[in-house]
Amino acid sequence: AAARVVALMEGSRMWPLDETHAELLRLVEGRLRAVFAPTGLWGGAAPADGPAAVVPNALQLTRVSAFNHIANHYDVRDMWKEGIATLAWSELPTEGELRGEAFSLCMQLGAKKAERRTVQVPLPPGSAYVLTGASQGATRTCSLRHVGRAACSCCWTHGVTLSGPARVSRQSLTLRALADDESDSDSEAEGGGGGGGDEPLASDGA
Repeated sequence: AAARVVALMEGSRMWPLDETHAELLRLVEGRLRAVFAPTGLWGGAAPADGPAAVVPNALQLTRVSAFNHIANHYDVRDMWKEGIATLAWSELPTEGELRGEAFSLCMQLGAKKAERRTVQVPLPPGSAYVLTGASQGATRTCSLRHVGRAACSCCWTHGVTLSGPARVSRQSLTLRALADDESDSDSEAEGGGGGGGDEPLASDGA
């Protein structure tokens, strides 16, 4: 059901996972939980059965072709629970690096261009990064309680730029958890960040 909802919302084609692929996805989820345990991602590294646990149920695969980038944006602000995790790598190896070319996570704060703050987070291929709190830009952490992709000055947008004249495509895998109901997306966040100063956390080769 979650895959069907995301397909309608994002216009993506999705298929159900067989047991082998589902198990591989659980291994990726477990690794991300362990690496980002200090952030409390999805309730932490413990098994996802506690009261604060969040189980990712939406998978997005993205390909950015050579010489292109992902413009800064909000993920739908009232659609996801706390914590969005992405693992990215290049489609082909490059000279001296089997995982391909480096990229930068571009974070921007401020609705007006003249007042906008930009932070570039350089990351080697094979890195993972997590967005929480104001870096995720969810409705529950927005002082104006904005929904959808409405802009504000208190939450960060995110995008991706490839380092230098990227000669190969970038692939990424993103895990999210759909908000169950209105209280999930509109309530105050517990842990994991809030306020306009939160910035993304990243790990090389999670």
